[in-house]
Amino acid sequence: MDKIKKLRVGSLLLAVVQIIALVAIIAVGIVFVTAHPSLASFFSSTAFDIGLAVLIIIGIASAGYFFLLQGFKGVDGAGFAGSVLFFVSLFFLLADIPVIIYAVKQILDSSFSLKLITVAIIPAVASLVLFAISDILIGIGFYHLGERHSSNTLKIGGALLGASIVIDVILPEDISSFFSVFTYLLIYRGLGEIQPKIEVTQAVIKDSQAYIFLNSNVNGIITSARTEKGVAASEITPQIITRGQNAVLLKFPSQPEAITLTVMTENGLIEITAPPA
Repeated sequence: MDKIKKLRVGSLLLAVVQIIALVAIIAVGIVFVTAHPSLASFFSSTAFDIGLAVLIIIGIASAGYFFLLQGFKGVDGAGFAGSVLFFVSLFFLLADIPVIIYAVKQILDSSFSLKLITVAIIPAVASLVLFAISDILIGIGFYHLGERHSSNTLKIGGALLGASIVIDVILPEDISSFFSVFTYLLIYRGLGEIQPKIEVTQAVIKDSQAYIFLNSNVNGIITSARTEKGVAASEITPQIITRGQNAVLLKFPSQPEAITLTVMTENGLIEITAPPA
């Protein structure tokens, strides 16, 4: 899977996380408003459902950020650093969960201490700060990609993600989650615009030579050309392809049939099959 595909998968998973969070917020609000429970009875009756939703969100989010980590690696330093910071913030949060649960129980029992609350809050605040910085850096990473590949859609998505901390403060939680869904879907679409595409527009095979005409939206190097029987080309001219139209001459020991080209781009390897004319 090339780098852009990994980034697209990651952004899509994070959009799903925001959708789940939005549904969970609405569901909790409806239950709380319609049932009018006390705070203690509400938490005791919904603890399992809330815990399950949190685990699902953390699991999908972790997968999403892992794909971003792999996608940004070697492509953009800010995006990669932001992806790493998410896992650091997650470590602080997971380490603090037992303390938070105990503190909430003490609050509900009206037997809590200020020291206990402080111990619970500090790692949680550290986690939130790191998470905010993580989103800012990832937003910058997407903006850099959009700038590099001339994608206004991706630049806007990256800018919105970078400003997410301000949006989260200004907007209510449910509207903020909806806005985050929009942001990640915008990024997903922008990444689709810059995803490496190399298409065979024409393939002419004559005797032991093949003339392959390619249309590409990325620069790359043809690392190999093989027939369907695994026979490698003895000559590839030129090996470097550029954005736009390209004509490539391949020479084989004997007349080839279908040919598979392997092209190295900045986003990873791409394989293209050129069928016989």
